Amino acid sequence: MSQHNLALARKYFGELHTDKFATTADEIFDANLILQGPAVPTRSTRGREGYKTIMARYQSAFPDRKTTVEDWIVEGDKVVGRYTFEGTHTGPLPGIPPTGKHVKTTGVTILRIARGKIVEVWSFSDALGMLQQLGVIPSSLAGTGAVPLTSAQLATQQPTRSSAEPTQMSTDELKAIATRLYEGLNKRELSIIDELFAPNYRFYRPASPVPLNREGFKQVRSAYVGTAFPDWHVTVDDLIAENDKVLTRVRMSGSHKGDFLGVPATGKRVEIEGLDIFRVAEGNIVEHWVQSDALGLLRQVGLLPEHAPPQRE
Repeated sequence: MSQHNLALARKYFGELHTDKFATTADEIFDANLILQGPAVPTRSTRGREGYKTIMARYQSAFPDRKTTVEDWIVEGDKVVGRYTFEGTHTGPLPGIPPTGKHVKTTGVTILRIARGKIVEVWSFSDALGMLQQLGVIPSSLAGTGAVPLTSAQLATQQPTRSSAEPTQMSTDELKAIATRLYEGLNKRELSIIDELFAPNYRFYRPASPVPLNREGFKQVRSAYVGTAFPDWHVTVDDLIAENDKVLTRVRMSGSHKGDFLGVPATGKRVEIEGLDIFRVAEGNIVEHWVQSDALGLLRQVGLLPEHAPPQRE
């Protein structure tokens, strides 16, 4: 079953950004498909035809678009694809006329498969980064990318990678490591970072052009959990694991009670969705990819309009 699901996911990604998509969609999607996540224009869309309409807009806006899958995780009825998207904006997007700019962003999609069809899609992508590259949002509004970092917080060591097959850990062991990390962070037990993160840990986030190390992760986290959102809490909604990797789909929430990257306290309660992918070696996290709704966070604290895209620079 896993191989069949992976083959279906490969077909999805292989033809997602081609003129074959509408035909392929009829073949691989359940008619009552559910599309959801912060990357979805309405956050949730029901029905295969609704998804086809959304993708037709992107096909028109980025006719040369391409998606390259960097990694897979397959467990049970779910397949995860971590990918890079790029394309040239030569057609209109809702509220955004063509800019002619070439964009390159990252994303993660989770597919749930039943009865040989894709029945659910969770979509997470760097919407903030795309809008900044298009010039819709001023580059000076760096959002979560504005966390001050020093050279000592940038990763220099390469993560441990063996030419052999990944270390086989049980899915329960992988999920236990991720669960333990969140439990410790929610309790403000920062020692859990040094305990679970390897010395050569690398942290990949859309807002940082280079990976960060353990100290960099701590600095990014302190921008959230400190005076800004002192009650910041992560709730895990799903875990998917295979070989040496585990994905967690999460909800993050907190009250804006202090300065957040130059934004004074608003008292607002915010909640965003996101996910983490951890690669584990010898019981420690050595690589970590994150994809979260940074755009939604900026809107909720009042830095951006809630619905309409802001004016271009």
